[in-house]
Formats: sequence, structure tokens, C-alpha cells
Amino acid sequence: MELNLKNYTTTLTKELLKLAGKNTIRECDEVEKGYYVAYVDEGAESFDVSITLLKNGEIKDALCDCTNNQHFCRHKAALLMHIAGEKKVKKTVTVRAKVSKSEPLLDDAALHELKDWIRNVLQKNADLELAFIHHFTAKHRQFTPEEITKTTQDAVKAVVKNKKNLDPTLLKKIIDLWTELHAPIVAQYQTDAINESQFLNFHTLLECCLAINESLITSGIKITGYVDALLKKCVETISDIYDETGWAIATGYFVEQILDKRKIRLHYLQHLQNIISISTEARRNLLIDRIISQYSKTRNDTVDYTSAYTKLVFDIAVQYSMFEKYYAVFKPIEWSNSYNEKLIESLIEIKQYKLAENYCLKQIAGNYKEEYNIPYLIFLKGIYTISKNENGLADVLKQLFPYTFNFDDYLYIFTRMEDEVQKKKWRTKILSRARSSSRSYNAAAAAFCFRLADHEKKYTKMIEYIDGYTGYHLILTYFESMALTDKTLLIRALLNKTDEYGWGSSTAEREKDKETFPKLYQKMLEYYTIDYLKATLKQAQNNYSYRYSGSFVNYMKEFMGVNS
Repeated sequence: MELNLKNYTTTLTKELLKLAGKNTIRECDEVEKGYYVAYVDEGAESFDVSITLLKNGEIKDALCDCTNNQHFCRHKAALLMHIAGEKKVKKTVTVRAKVSKSEPLLDDAALHELKDWIRNVLQKNADLELAFIHHFTAKHRQFTPEEITKTTQDAVKAVVKNKKNLDPTLLKKIIDLWTELHAPIVAQYQTDAINESQFLNFHTLLECCLAINESLITSGIKITGYVDALLKKCVETISDIYDETGWAIATGYFVEQILDKRKIRLHYLQHLQNIISISTEARRNLLIDRIISQYSKTRNDTVDYTSAYTKLVFDIAVQYSMFEKYYAVFKPIEWSNSYNEKLIESLIEIKQYKLAENYCLKQIAGNYKEEYNIPYLIFLKGIYTISKNENGLADVLKQLFPYTFNFDDYLYIFTRMEDEVQKKKWRTKILSRARSSSRSYNAAAAAFCFRLADHEKKYTKMIEYIDGYTGYHLILTYFESMALTDKTLLIRALLNKTDEYGWGSSTAEREKDKETFPKLYQKMLEYYTIDYLKATLKQAQNNYSYRYSGSFVNYMKEFMGVNS
């Protein structure tokens, strides 16, 4: 279930919500519809947090600059609580003045006095002076990239002055000043997004902001959030371009700027992804073609290839059914199992079995732990089953079996072995491993042991397998065969059985076991009389080894009224 404004109180843990409630929210801004940015204070520390909500209240994205590895930390939870109306922003209560005290003074001030006062204030406040100059000169100006860079940098200098470290308050002042200074530049781009010079100005603005973010000593996300917000403002600007040629030109500017020497601008790719999401099918396919075409060329270049770039382009191709057209472009990424598994799965879906097989084998060859091979062996099992490669399938099943304990796979491997001595050794090895794994709460291993005993008709041995780790549903499944073989040995095993539920077992397994008790009891009555069961239970109570019997024995005692 996706986290949203309605279910967060039940989805997030009480402990997390309690910790979140101790935080203080400051300066929460809805930068644009559904995109919230705020400072979250925890004691003396302050964190930059942002949350993006979909129209239905579902959380699309959430970021925090804390070092907590949780998917949803307490700072994100605190902001979510605030947005949902559960937490109020800490701020000073202000009383609305009936009349501004400055109004009559402004009315009475002589023009030369007012100018002198403003001149004095501007000389002492560089940031105000910059905003003043821009306000009275920028409305109809045509900017150059050099001017935009200088203005953006000057704004930072005006706010920061000689300080080396930036606190959240200074960062907010920079963003506020940028918002005013950049407004006419952004507006000019939005008015004429097809114009290359206007795009270059917008691009310069974004690049300068990100370069400053890298140079400043801050771990906040305010500046990157500001850049993302500007890009989001321009998604509909491009989408609304009626002319197809113009639309292709406007989007093409961003495509061409995704790569720059060894730099990858993932924020531009994400911007294009947002444009794709609201485009017509024809426009969408055209833009995806251009993105993947450029991506494929870079594989032979000297670009510093980041996995994030590959994953983003791959996700776009899969999401919009373009993977089959471009499957050969995408390669596995070392140490990225999630992506690699999705890539191989997608190849199998379009019946590119040979390529999927090659990728699986390469990943297996590069892994240093056998357990990392499991998903790739499962893929190979499916590929070899489809292609009817019996030798390949047998080899894969042999490697996979110690992790799955699939009985049908065991039979497939066992029947293909020709050497009887080899068969016996392998069976003994596998059974020993299954018994050991069953004592580590591996339900599949326990089920295999019982099914093998049933296959070989060794029901006395099956009774011996009953221990504290054996699920009651397994006992019920094979109860009749065990009872027909030796019902005295079976009742002794049940009385001796304890319940070993450890960290490896789940609540579902315990509940599944309890559900079998009525049926298992009825089975008991088919082979034992009530008087015999009562007498056996009473006799067992005097035996020390039976005092710690499992839950089923206690169920029988309670049902039959046998006192403990």
C-alpha cells in the first residue's frame, strides 16, 4: 500500500510518529502545487526536507538531508504530519495593525529625504541594493548568459558576505533573492521556449545555481529543490506548444544538454520524463526515440557512465513499451541486482532468451557468494525449460536446489543420474542439508524431507523427522500414512513434540498450524479411542520428558478435559 495523507497514521509505526512529533517545522512552503519544502528542527539540528504529493494525496517523492537510512525518516514524517494538518508550524503570533505606522511618514516625507534614506539603506545592505537595481531595470531587458551568471553569484555574495558555512536562514535568503532576480528570466523563457537564446539563458541560470550549490558548505536540498521547482514550472510551458516542430525544438534543447563532456544532467532527463508523462503518444515516442538514441551513442564515448542514467532511460523505455525496440542498447550494471533482474525479466518477456541467458551467466560468473546467484538461476531455469535444454536445466536445478528444496526439481536431477553410487551420495547430501535447513525454520526444506520420505514410502523415518521445527500442517498431510505404519510411535512423537518458533518463522506459519488442530484431532480419533488418548495423556503428564509438549497436545488436553 502506498503511503498517503490518509493512511500514514496506520502505515508508519507509532514509535516513528512519536519521534516525528517532537520535531519543529519551520518555513514550510508549497513551492508549487503538491511540492512542499521546509526546515525540520530536531533539537539543535536542522534538516532540509521536501515532499511531493500526487493529486490523490499519495506521496510521489520525499527527500531529507539527514543520515538516517530509513526509507521514511522521522523528519519526513514530521513534515507529512504538518501537511496533513496534524502538526502546526511554530511561528510567532502577530497582531494585525489597524494602520501601518510607516504610511503617514511616507506620505509626509519629502522626496529628497526619502531618496537619501533609501540610498543609505542600500549602501548598508548589498542584497537589498541588488534587488532594487534588478527590480527597476529588469522588466524589459534582454539578458545575456554572462549577466545571469554574475547576477546569480552576486546574490550569494550579498547574502553570505564573509561567512564560510551556511545555515538554513541564509539559504532561504539566497533562494528568496534568486526568486525575485530570476523571475523575468524564467518568464521570458516561458514566453518563448522555442527561442534558443532564451533556453540558453534559462540553462545558464540553472547551471549557475547548481554550481553554487556544489561550492557552498551545506548539505541542504534547498538549492536543488529550487532548480527542480523551476523545471516543473516549465513542463506545461513546453506541453502547451501547439506546433509539433516547435515542440520538438523546445524538448530537443534539453535532450542535447543531458550530456556535457563527462557530466550527466539527470535533472534534465527527469524533466523530460515529466514532459513525456503528459504528452500525446506520437510526441512521447518521438522524444523517447531521441533520448535513447543519444544514450546509445554515449556507450562508445568517454562519458563517465553513471548507473542512474542507465536506470532512468531503461525505466522510461519499459514504462512506455519501447523496450522491445531498444533492448540491445541496455547492458547489465555491476553490483546492481535490482536493475539487472528487471532487465533480464524484460528480455524474457520479449523472448530474447539467448541474450537473457548470456547476461545471467555473466552475473553468476562475477558473483563471489552463491546466494547472489539465486535470481539468475531462477531465470535460467525458466529459459532452459522453454528452450527444452535438458542438460542446461539439470545443471541449473542442481545449483538452485539447496536454496529452493523443490521436490520436482530433485526428481528431475535424480532420474537423470546414471551412476547409482553417485545417486546415493547426492541424495544423502541433499537430505542432510534439508534436515539442517529445516532446523533453521526453512519450511520448504522441512516439506521436502517429508515428501521424499513419502515418495520412498519410508514412513517410520518420517515419524522420526517430527520435531519442534515441524509444522503441524505437514503432520496432518501425512498423518494417515504414518498412523498406518506405526501409530504407537506416532503418538509418542506427537507427545514429545515441542514448538520451536524462532526468528526464522512467521506469524502466518503459526496461524496456519493452529488452523490444522481441529482436523488433526479428528484424524487422531480415527486411529485412537478417546479413552486411549486420555489415558496416554495422563500417563505422559507424569513423565518429565512430556512436560513441555507442543501446542497441539495442550489443545487435546483442553478439548478432552485432561488436567495439566
